Amino acid sequence: MVKVKNWNWRKFYIVMLFIMAVLVAGSFFLVKTHVYNPAQENGMKQVAPVSHEETTDGTDIYTFEFARLTPSTRNLLFNTNHQEVRVYMNKKMVYSTTKADSPFGHTTGAVWNQVDLPEREGQVQVMIKPVYASKRQSNCTFYQGNGVAMGNELLRSSFPAMLMCICIIMIGICMLCFWSFSGIHHKWMADMFHMGMLVCFMGVWSLGETQGFIYAVQNRVASSYLAYTYLMAIGILFVMFIHRFMNLHDIIPYRTLLTYGLLESVTCQILQFLNIRDMKETIILTHIMLIASVIYMLYGICVNLYLHCYVRRTIVNLIGFVVILITMSMDMYTYYDNRVNANQAGKFGILIYILMVGTETVREIRQHKEEEEHLQMYQEMAMKDMLTGCYNRNAYDEQVEHAADVKRLQVVAFDLNNLKHCNDTYGHQCGDKYLCDSASVIRKVYSKYGRVYRIGGDEFCVVTQGLSMKRLNELRLKLEQAEREYNQRKPEIQIAIACGCAMYDEKTDKTIEDIRMRADERMYEDKKDLKAKSDRIRRVL
Repeated sequence: MVKVKNWNWRKFYIVMLFIMAVLVAGSFFLVKTHVYNPAQENGMKQVAPVSHEETTDGTDIYTFEFARLTPSTRNLLFNTNHQEVRVYMNKKMVYSTTKADSPFGHTTGAVWNQVDLPEREGQVQVMIKPVYASKRQSNCTFYQGNGVAMGNELLRSSFPAMLMCICIIMIGICMLCFWSFSGIHHKWMADMFHMGMLVCFMGVWSLGETQGFIYAVQNRVASSYLAYTYLMAIGILFVMFIHRFMNLHDIIPYRTLLTYGLLESVTCQILQFLNIRDMKETIILTHIMLIASVIYMLYGICVNLYLHCYVRRTIVNLIGFVVILITMSMDMYTYYDNRVNANQAGKFGILIYILMVGTETVREIRQHKEEEEHLQMYQEMAMKDMLTGCYNRNAYDEQVEHAADVKRLQVVAFDLNNLKHCNDTYGHQCGDKYLCDSASVIRKVYSKYGRVYRIGGDEFCVVTQGLSMKRLNELRLKLEQAEREYNQRKPEIQIAIACGCAMYDEKTDKTIEDIRMRADERMYEDKKDLKAKSDRIRRVL
């Protein structure tokens, strides 16, 4: 009961710390301070052009007539997506964004254009031309106000979406750390690895599509390249995760999808760097991969439901499939209809799916760990002596059978004097204590050099490797010292441990057991000496 209480309190503290961190971060973006500043008092106000023209080459020309501009109205802010922009005031260029000449892309990407106009009256013309002929932006919304105030407002409005993306990334990093530190050698932890990778890539891609990130990061070519590259990887990672998480054994569909995803990624990258097609123009191939990955997820659900296996995982994925299908459909429709940033509903769908699948994965990992702990306990019971904590005869026989290089081994044999006398005189409970305390003394000296085995009622041995006879004798002296220290504490029963050691002899030894037999002979010689010494002391007393 105590463990359960502690665990509940630990979870409560983690949740509280997370809420506090979110509140602190939110206070910088969501709280408005009442500071009077005439330059910022107009804030961010939507403004409409007096006219709009379309030219034959696809350029949209928006014309504004402004009275004398002031510090609170001199900035013009508008969003474009893969468009070249030129702004003129009284026929003099005051701002431009043109396509890049880079192997990573030619697009201007998604940009929040913030134009600093001169403080005078006049006519302003905004010319917007698509980088790609098929990607004309059908509408554009303009805002007027103070640049700093509009920037702060934009960051504040996009803060919830950015925070959600950062949380997704942190969840992914925690999953990968958990896999790295806890289960890198466990097959059943592969679910956590695949999901951690998928979540990290989803989070980074989603963060790059938020309005606050678009406003803050000026290198839009690099940002667009990152977005398209990560989107390609997401399809492949999603297929790998579904295949693993739902325990699908279909080789052909799985490898077909991975092969398509790999070829699609390589082809798009080659076309990009050879200046044949930008990744923006081949995005349909990536969307096909994403749709195929969702279909593969539906296929896995149907297979598991038909076979009545992994029912809980299947139900979780079925709910997740519905959520992802709805949010992905909304984003796809927005993308192909308006040609603007479309990753809006998808963030919520991703987060809901991650929380659902993550919870299920953690539950199953805990179940696996409990099963593994039980298995280890049973294995330990099979290989350990429950009374003394030493390895038992089974473990010793296994080492004898599987020993690879006997030539470098040494064996130290032990026998406990007067155990029968202790059992007969004081009872078996006292005899058990004699055994445990003696085993503890032996382990204290020898455990760092090899396993301590209890191979009989009062017989123990240690198999060491690479020790010289000189070192073995030093350890024997340490054992005698540890025995004296124990007996000086005046326990109810004084312990006496007979000891003998032997090294490999190529003339007589073929196995560990041969070495132990010779160690036994020397131990019995020591046992006789101890008995004779004990008898002399009794006669004197």
